[in-house]
Amino acid sequence: MLIRSLEAHGVPSLVLDRWEKAYGDELLPIQEKAIGAGVLAGESMLVTAPTSAGKTFVGEMAAIHSALSGRKVLYLVPTKSLAEARYREFSARYVALGLNISIATRDRRRRERQIGRGEFDLLIAVPEKMRALLSESPGVSRALGTVVADELQMLGDPERGSCLELLLGDLVAENPSLQIAGLSAVLADTGQVADWLGATAVSDDRRPVELRRGVLDGSAYHYRRHSDDAEGVEQWPELARGPADPGERMAQVATHLAESEGSVLVFLRDRRTTLQMARAIAKTADLPAADDLVQELTELEQTRATRLLAELAASGVGFHNADLSFGERDVIERAFAHAELSVLTCTSTLAMGVNLPARNVIIDSCRWTGGESQGRPSLGAITRADFDNMAGRAGRLGWADEIGRAVLIADGEVRRHVLASTYLQGEFPRLKPRIAEQTPLQQICLLAGSATARRPDGITRAYHRTLSAHESGLPPDMLPSDLRDAVDLATSHGLLRETAEGGWRPTGIGRLCGTAGLTPRSFLRLLKAARSADGQCPDELEALLIAALTDEPQQIPLPPGGWSDAFDCDLDDPTGSMEDQWEAQRLLSTVGQLAAGSAAARRRERAVRIALAVNHWRGWRPTAEVENATRIPAGRLATLAEAVGWALQVLAKIGRELAWPRVQWEALMSLGDSTCAGVPEEGLALAGLHVPGLGRGQILRLLDAGITSRDALADGSPETLERLLGPKLAARALAVACDLPLKPGEDCSVMPQHSSRGGRVATPAGSAARRLIVEQSRPDRIILDDQPVSLRPAEFKLLRTLALQPQTCIDYEAIYQSMWGGETFVEPAQIYSHRSRLASKLEEVAPDGRELLRTIPTRGLMLDLPPEDVSLA
Repeated sequence: MLIRSLEAHGVPSLVLDRWEKAYGDELLPIQEKAIGAGVLAGESMLVTAPTSAGKTFVGEMAAIHSALSGRKVLYLVPTKSLAEARYREFSARYVALGLNISIATRDRRRRERQIGRGEFDLLIAVPEKMRALLSESPGVSRALGTVVADELQMLGDPERGSCLELLLGDLVAENPSLQIAGLSAVLADTGQVADWLGATAVSDDRRPVELRRGVLDGSAYHYRRHSDDAEGVEQWPELARGPADPGERMAQVATHLAESEGSVLVFLRDRRTTLQMARAIAKTADLPAADDLVQELTELEQTRATRLLAELAASGVGFHNADLSFGERDVIERAFAHAELSVLTCTSTLAMGVNLPARNVIIDSCRWTGGESQGRPSLGAITRADFDNMAGRAGRLGWADEIGRAVLIADGEVRRHVLASTYLQGEFPRLKPRIAEQTPLQQICLLAGSATARRPDGITRAYHRTLSAHESGLPPDMLPSDLRDAVDLATSHGLLRETAEGGWRPTGIGRLCGTAGLTPRSFLRLLKAARSADGQCPDELEALLIAALTDEPQQIPLPPGGWSDAFDCDLDDPTGSMEDQWEAQRLLSTVGQLAAGSAAARRRERAVRIALAVNHWRGWRPTAEVENATRIPAGRLATLAEAVGWALQVLAKIGRELAWPRVQWEALMSLGDSTCAGVPEEGLALAGLHVPGLGRGQILRLLDAGITSRDALADGSPETLERLLGPKLAARALAVACDLPLKPGEDCSVMPQHSSRGGRVATPAGSAARRLIVEQSRPDRIILDDQPVSLRPAEFKLLRTLALQPQTCIDYEAIYQSMWGGETFVEPAQIYSHRSRLASKLEEVAPDGRELLRTIPTRGLMLDLPPEDVSLA
């Protein structure tokens, strides 16, 4: 079935053009099935298919068709990074068509009021943030026409599944006519989930590229084919003899596959092992150097990670884990996707939603769990679902034309049979709802944040909207007994109050608890601290300490002394600064004396270390200095700061509920924003632009140069911006400041000589009349005010396109088509470059210096001349 045939379903031709550019001419089998089941007719469906089978495009089709039909769309994704990627992708593809696309994550707060008023066509959000928004603006759920839930198998995630379950239950119950498009990996028995959502189950287990999943034992790779489940064996004689150490054996296998076929992803059990494995492979493998990546890494803010990545990239190897900053992860992902890197070692988080395929994938079947505040970590086996998700990175359409391989490594026949029966022959897991696995108090707190909880008997109603209740079979007016007991506990903490009808409703504090995204213990810690403050906000360091005592930052592992044992410590003085020691003593005294070595004492000492570390992180010191002072890598510092900053924001909201003075809780909210962003409060405006690759180091340089706002950035000198940020990032930052769209992975490289964020501006009264003559026979120049202006061919095409409709905004898509026709690979930066050069040439001739080319934010460009002053020949 051709994508072009979807015009019969009411999809506009301009949209089909974009889909064909992105996905090719033909639909994949699961996409055809979804069309046949009515995804473009508003039908709800649960789409299950293997990774790489084309589920994501089903969601995109449903979302865009609904949005263009005038129905508001919510597109749910499980992670912030995936939300950012979808937002950039959809903005670049559809804003020019007039769609208002928004994003809602924890650190995207600028448009919350507009979202609460329903001022969007398509909203991309993570479930936790969406629940919080709906608690403040419940009417939004009734305004939605379509909800796309990507990675719906996250319903079974032990930590985050409950939030998604509650959100979907509310959305379906509040809006019976809502279309649901759930996209999930292959699971067993999805009928119960489809019935709960009021959806039709649509599935297909075909993949466009064959995948072999197997176990390597000695030199024999025993595999099963995805297409027909047939068994086979490949012989790899080079691997007949291998080291006894499992890590060294995995490095040997990765080296062999990379040298013979290239493109190997190695999924490992923890962050530390990714670096160790990358170093081991780099020492022995004969792979081409990633010279372009090395150059890109030198242009980033220098950290320990950039130095290590550059060292490994010289050998064609990289690593990817949570200790890397956004900019570092971005350049590594692009280098691997473009085949600059031959091997990438990573943790399993890379498999969730990141489109990073490989020819071969090697998977460690074990993973560490627990640790830090949860006790000593333990090593356990990955699940079948985890294995399939990681294995699906191998052999993806448009990347590997023949086959992909997923490889487990055994050390004998018995182990091979165990791995094969667990991961190759075992049944797909059943999607298991997670609310019932939470503690009763956790369940009550989550239910308190539901949209229906404010109504009489709201807690009971909210519970019966869940998948867990759907499967329990309880009468609709009954709570499980353990939840009824937890209601009393929640009421004693002021989270619930009894209604006249004999049910329970959440208080304002209770609703906040239900949508805060914190554990009940964390929230109650913050509530206790706020109530004991007697209406006074704690000072900054004490507030950081209170936030650092919550469960969320406590669960993030801290390196024992240096980054990890794999890093060489190059500091002579491990004691840190005297100022930090004094502050540590003050903070320790704040939380009181505890028995040495006790769990409470360890939690207190960790909290002090975290509070001091994130206080450095939100300050003015360069990142490398903060790393050295705290002995924590930049990526992990950012993760800690985000957890602490979010707890601070929750504490501020608690203060607001407790009627603290407005100036105090607003100051605490600002401290939380600053901590999350990792910059001083003066840098929040720049951080809020969310320029891809603009990290704290670059923001600090801009602040030092006096550039503190969007307007200051848009009006900045190109030479200054290039000096501060480098040419690529400077062009990207300026494009964002001027509201120009960026495509995912866009590599802006040409700086404009001048920029403008203004919209349409009328010709000033009394200005000199001018005449523009554009002759098709002379594409090398135009005439402006009787003066010839030499132009390049692309500049002439751009000006003629705008001159056809002067004083009218021409959208970017129309400009693309006019200048390049049907070419596939055209970036907005090319228009940006030609527009800047053309504007500069026209301004040199214009007698009053007024700009003739205008950028209309997020829409397009305009020639600001009256039609009577423009002549086309």
